[in-house]
Amino acid sequence: MLQARQDLYLRLTPSPPQDTSDGPRGRGSSAAWRGSLSTRQSSCLGSIVGARGLAPRTVETYMFALEGLREFLAQRCDPPELPQTRDLRAYIAHMLDRSLSRGTIRVRMRSIRGLL
Repeated sequence: MLQARQDLYLRLTPSPPQDTSDGPRGRGSSAAWRGSLSTRQSSCLGSIVGARGLAPRTVETYMFALEGLREFLAQRCDPPELPQTRDLRAYIAHMLDRSLSRGTIRVRMRSIRGLL
């Protein structure tokens, strides 16, 4: 089970976005980081949307949250592994240090929890 989750995590986490914004906002702003998804990752997103019945925008939010976590983990360990509880707590502290709102942190962590 753990290996399956780790495989899913690694398949779904694209390389960090080129855009440095704090997240998807408004129409068209997600195009820059969405464009960084590989064909394989895009098809995986499509299967998630179909399997869970999620809206495309929800999947984009999930992917943005995973990209942020992946980037954070890449700074802590190489290669990024399936995050442990201590890693997620450190990521929350990192987001708080960046002065992100608690609502933003909550959305990102719910997104991550939904995929892990």
